[in-house]
Amino acid sequence: MAKKFVFVLIGLVALMLFVLAVMKPTFRIERSIEIAKPAEVIFPYIADFSKWNDWSYWASSDPGQKVTITGNVGEVGHRMEWDGKINGKGNQTVITVIPNKSIASRLAFTEPNSMESIATLTLEPTPSGTKVIWSNEGNLDYPIGRLFGPFLDGMVGPDFEKGLTNLKKLVEK
Repeated sequence: MAKKFVFVLIGLVALMLFVLAVMKPTFRIERSIEIAKPAEVIFPYIADFSKWNDWSYWASSDPGQKVTITGNVGEVGHRMEWDGKINGKGNQTVITVIPNKSIASRLAFTEPNSMESIATLTLEPTPSGTKVIWSNEGNLDYPIGRLFGPFLDGMVGPDFEKGLTNLKKLVEK
């Protein structure tokens, strides 16, 4: 009986590892909002990490976190590091900038779990203002990261929505 149980358990673990191996190894989360202002008005709020406290959901969710911002605003190398009880520890470093169009950064969480991704904010003109698109994409480590892959959009997407809504209110006032 015990031998059968061990074989069944080994079979289930092998099946789970196989399923995780064939699951999508990447993720992409994207949300957008239209803001009734031109890109030139919005861009300074997304290009300057010191202004993220005014609109980012994560800043308000962990108000006691320590944040350090370095580098030149709106330029490659501009960096924000944080260390908080809720948001953990990590950093975000600008890697590409197209003024008034997009800004991309390497996002690295170091504690409690390691994970890297690319976060991009893109501004597209619309007839009544600007569409702001916030995306995040990266690889999912095998096997544990892939367990979370199907749930990331539902976990992070609502935070993007809250941040974009805050940005809209801030910029349109």
